[in-house]
Amino acid sequence: MSNRRVKVYEHIINIWKAELKPMSRKVYSLISMNPNEKFLSTLSATKLFDYWYEGIHEDYKFLIDEKLKHIEFDDDIEIVYPWTDICGNTRWIRTCARMYKKFENKSVFIGYQQVVPQIYMPEYEEYKAEYKINVLEGNVTLTMCTHEAFAPCTLNKTISYDEFLRSLFKNLLNDRDKENLKNWFADSAKIENVYQYGTRTIIYPKSINGVVRYIKVTIKATIINNNTVDEFIILAQDIDNSVRRRERSRFLVRLINNLEYMLGEEGKSLAEEDQSELLIREFHDALKNEDFEVYYQPKYNPIKHRIIGAEALIRWNFKKRKLISPDTFILLFEKNGYIIELDKYVWQKTCEFIHQNEIDLSISMNVSMKHLEYPGFKEYIESLVKEYQIDPSQLCLEFTETAQYDDINYVSDTLLDLQYNGLKLSLDDFGSGYSSLSLLKDLPVDEIKIDKSLVDSLSTSNDKAIYILETIAQMSNKLNVTTVVEGVETQEQLKLLRKIGFNTIQGYLFSKPLPAKDFLELLYKTNYNLKA
Repeated sequence: MSNRRVKVYEHIINIWKAELKPMSRKVYSLISMNPNEKFLSTLSATKLFDYWYEGIHEDYKFLIDEKLKHIEFDDDIEIVYPWTDICGNTRWIRTCARMYKKFENKSVFIGYQQVVPQIYMPEYEEYKAEYKINVLEGNVTLTMCTHEAFAPCTLNKTISYDEFLRSLFKNLLNDRDKENLKNWFADSAKIENVYQYGTRTIIYPKSINGVVRYIKVTIKATIINNNTVDEFIILAQDIDNSVRRRERSRFLVRLINNLEYMLGEEGKSLAEEDQSELLIREFHDALKNEDFEVYYQPKYNPIKHRIIGAEALIRWNFKKRKLISPDTFILLFEKNGYIIELDKYVWQKTCEFIHQNEIDLSISMNVSMKHLEYPGFKEYIESLVKEYQIDPSQLCLEFTETAQYDDINYVSDTLLDLQYNGLKLSLDDFGSGYSSLSLLKDLPVDEIKIDKSLVDSLSTSNDKAIYILETIAQMSNKLNVTTVVEGVETQEQLKLLRKIGFNTIQGYLFSKPLPAKDFLELLYKTNYNLKA
């Protein structure tokens, strides 16, 4: 079976860093792969941006403007457009970028441009076909098809299995891969492989009208009699856009981490001095100046179409100029103990937010393992509830499944006391480690949050992921525990999760983490059809 890794960096012509301000746009660093563009190094930052922008076809400039206007911190963008160089040569260009720094008056991007061999046609993502294979009769019926490139025959027509293999995969794979694929199909019908290979997937490149796209082919047994496969289906689906998005994001992260020093920087930054020392040194001033901001990510019920809760998440607005992701500093502060002060800050701000805005939802707050074993933790939480006159059930304490607890009995007693006093308890990252069931047995829990890693592997072709999630759903119902599914990003995931029985989701499909004001606007609009 072949599983080829996509190389999104093929045909790259330059790597660049740019800054956007309200009244100016600049590309102030550029590495060009084209020897014919040496003159670019002589242009000023403003002229360099203008050279690129003026080469864009007029019908596509609005697309560029809209993308740049609405991009958010840490977002990736991809734009494909016809571009004409100084010599009058027109090519299709793909520009990929990420905003990785956001200051008060400007945004900083890093990205790359590559030549697209043919006109880009994003509608390919919808192309798919389904074939029903009758093993006993040795024939194939085309039951569904949205593009002729996937059609070995007309719709609902039946052809022989050998003819199907010859026509569908002609000129797509080399002889060795064709033989492997044929054997792979054959394995699916063998008695000893019914359960191991009842569903299998292969990804391979396919040329459609001269454009190479990545196709996922899935085999799934549909009729099994006496441990013998009598019928199975093959689903061929274009997944090129989603695969390239994933690889593009990885490549942009590598650019940000490894090429910053090559592209240069204006002034001193986090990348030019020891990041850990700087963050530690600035921590207490940031706490005092309230540079740490609490964002809220909604928990959503797709059946009732209502927000039923939220999770409080910390962001560092470094010197009120740029946002720093918590991934950058949480582990650092857990190691040096600053997490105690930071957690207290988040809890206090969250309680203040609930009180001031008369929030009638449950808000989850993350609790580090250090706090669960810290003397006075329970008393501090209870004091916040009393000070801000909050219904205790409006606070849900999330503790992670991956944390290591030195004294599980002490932690359990502390959580039981808080639960007895009305607070809700949530086991976060469920399924990401090895201690999920043990903690669920030993600790009082009102809610479990299924880790994003399980959701990422969820698809109609991944029976194992579906079986695991079905088991979690059944177990939760028997234990009378609420289940929240994190990291839901696609309609396909949502459809499968609802079919399994999950009714509370959290993820970018509905909303990313939002500043308090934006969260209130979304809450009022979604639940009450009102403006904040």
